[in-house]
Amino acid sequence: MGLQNVEADRREIVPRIADYFNQAFDLKAVEKIHDGKWKPTLVLLRVDRASTCVKWSPAENKFHVGSAARLISVCYFECENDWWVSTHIKKPIRSTVTSLDWHPNNILLVAGSTDYKVRVFSAYIKDKK
Repeated sequence: MGLQNVEADRREIVPRIADYFNQAFDLKAVEKIHDGKWKPTLVLLRVDRASTCVKWSPAENKFHVGSAARLISVCYFECENDWWVSTHIKKPIRSTVTSLDWHPNNILLVAGSTDYKVRVFSAYIKDKK
């Protein structure tokens, strides 16, 4: 397990794990209850290959995960179930996603892959009311 991305303000980390299972650890939510210890939170990626890269959004309300399954998962927190849910970007990618980054507007993301192409996608997620 390698530490991939940490946000200091949120105090959350997303480890990259090769067995298709990722967890986000939230310290703010458990500081009062568990004396500042890290609490694992489930992330439902829905991929059948290893994750290769992960990056928090500039607003720190979502992150995206690239995978060897040729998918990009945009993950957002679902409060009612206390877990991170992912939506997949439906555009075809023909090779492993190796790098990801966000535009400062928190909507656009760029992905690099092993087919020597760079792609720009929208990662807009409609707010649930």
